[in-house]
Amino acid sequence: MVRLILASMVVAYHSYVMTGLSAPAWYSTIARGDLAVAGFFGLSGYMVTGSYDRARDVKVYFLSRLCRIYPAYAASIMFALIIGLSVSTLREPMVLFVSSIRYLLANLSLMNTFQPTIPGAFEHNIHQEINTAWWTLKIEVAFYFILPGMLVLIRGRKGVIWAILIYMLGYAWSMGWNRFSDTNHINFYARMARQLPGWTGYFAVGASAYFSREHLMRFRWPIVFFSGYIVALGVQTFDLVAPLAITMLVLSVGLIGPHVPVNRFGDISFGIYVYHSPIIQLLIWSKMTGGVGILLFFALTMTLILPIAWLSWTFIERPAMEWAKARHKARRSAMV
Repeated sequence: MVRLILASMVVAYHSYVMTGLSAPAWYSTIARGDLAVAGFFGLSGYMVTGSYDRARDVKVYFLSRLCRIYPAYAASIMFALIIGLSVSTLREPMVLFVSSIRYLLANLSLMNTFQPTIPGAFEHNIHQEINTAWWTLKIEVAFYFILPGMLVLIRGRKGVIWAILIYMLGYAWSMGWNRFSDTNHINFYARMARQLPGWTGYFAVGASAYFSREHLMRFRWPIVFFSGYIVALGVQTFDLVAPLAITMLVLSVGLIGPHVPVNRFGDISFGIYVYHSPIIQLLIWSKMTGGVGILLFFALTMTLILPIAWLSWTFIERPAMEWAKARHKARRSAMV
């Protein structure tokens, strides 16, 4: 449920940032994409650590992580490419062909910056990138590789010291780059601040919380109160206390929140996240923002994206995860 809320927050944020539609103060306060992304990284630290702990085999761990996100990510790249080619105003087949190959290679290798769009696509939109949400995935995958080494440190004799050092590394990186950033946070320095290791504190807090999950469960109500109070004060994503407060809020809310049986329709949160941006771009290109309020636009976007996310889960994500589990069982059977 928490992941679904965070994914919806990102969609709500992009619904007014990418369209330029005006939003009431309460909407922009709730629809904070930076907090949602930060929450995702903290939650990921907790859940991926659990995946690694249960796997007890590095190969099994990496295969399960790969099968969880990469098939849907690759499908979303093809989805975005088809949309980009469909709306492109360029009429030079060879240029489009070469650009398409570069687009596929760059994005499939998580190097989104090198080819974020197709020539002639969404030229008059506020943002020209076909998918503005993919930049987080290279950081997520980097965390998968960092995690085994990180756990060796934070589970050792000086684990608390190492956890604090890792936490401070993320803060020092983001603070250092943001010192040179402008007030709009759209320049090179701001972009560097949100790269790895700027988000390391969130992932480290989530990973540490996994090994203290009994205490987290026991004190979940006080944690919700204090972390929620800090976030309500207007904490910014790269403030010193932000990784601790935001991650603890997300994890504790997940423990006390109403257990709505949304998973009976599948885990569609990842699909919402990776497919929504091209849909928003297409709606803007189709001039669907004219005379439409932000709430109606958000509702329209979610109406379109939910069945796509469900199809992704049903025919791409779940089969890939089941294949990884089957490989794991076959590997264990062969070792017996």
